[in-house]
Amino acid sequence: MRIKLITFAICFSFIISLSGCIEEQSFEEPEEKPVETNMIYVDDDGGQNFTKIQSAIDNASSGDTIFVYHGTYNETVVINKSITLLGESSEKPVIFYERGLGDTANIVLIDTNNCTFNGFKITASPGFSEVIGITIYSSNNTISNNSIANTTKGIEIGPGYENNTVIWNNISYNKYAIRVQDATKNKIFLNMIAFNEHGILLCCGSIGNMVYLNTFKENSVWNGYDLFHNQWDNGSVGNYWDAYMGSDNDGDGIGDTPYNITGDRNQDNYPMMTPV
Repeated sequence: MRIKLITFAICFSFIISLSGCIEEQSFEEPEEKPVETNMIYVDDDGGQNFTKIQSAIDNASSGDTIFVYHGTYNETVVINKSITLLGESSEKPVIFYERGLGDTANIVLIDTNNCTFNGFKITASPGFSEVIGITIYSSNNTISNNSIANTTKGIEIGPGYENNTVIWNNISYNKYAIRVQDATKNKIFLNMIAFNEHGILLCCGSIGNMVYLNTFKENSVWNGYDLFHNQWDNGSVGNYWDAYMGSDNDGDGIGDTPYNITGDRNQDNYPMMTPV
């Protein structure tokens, strides 16, 4: 028995002495693989993945980017996936809608969150039917660098949606440039709002939206209309209004008196003296 104990002790000591030479095995969590995204190409002349924008959207997955080459796309578009649509920067692709008698249409409808729509020209044929250039029925989207003309409403943000950014767009020759209906926390800045009947309308319960650094020019009825509580400046700079009659005695580029917004008691407290 004593011999067995001695033998066991010697073997145990030998195993312990070897343990310093054995690396401790690592059990790290495997890295999560990033979601794969695709670039999809659209060209109305052919030669790419699709000739229609809607066909590309239908075949895309969330996170994909759709690049649209210049050309004219006679269609309406429904964006129902969290994707990015990019128009060719050298010459914006045109999304064109042919009005019918008494019809209504959304040329572009965004009804899912977290989309980017950049670099398109949106327009419709002459007529009296109601056509909206871009309708937003979702949140956290970016609408940028587009031209919108010849519509009833250039852009409409629907009830209950928030945190949409409308930036660097030229919205001209429409009945209404932008209409925000019962929505909150949206930002509208650095846009050209010109030659429309009406400029920006914040209505129907819209509160907490911010409108600044826009240029309002030659809108025939009014530049801005606000029935509730929204900001028409960011606390240091507002918008350029061609109808502003105030002065800038200290030469800082900001008017000395506020610009009154049509509708309620809202004001642009820092109206700019020159266009952006």
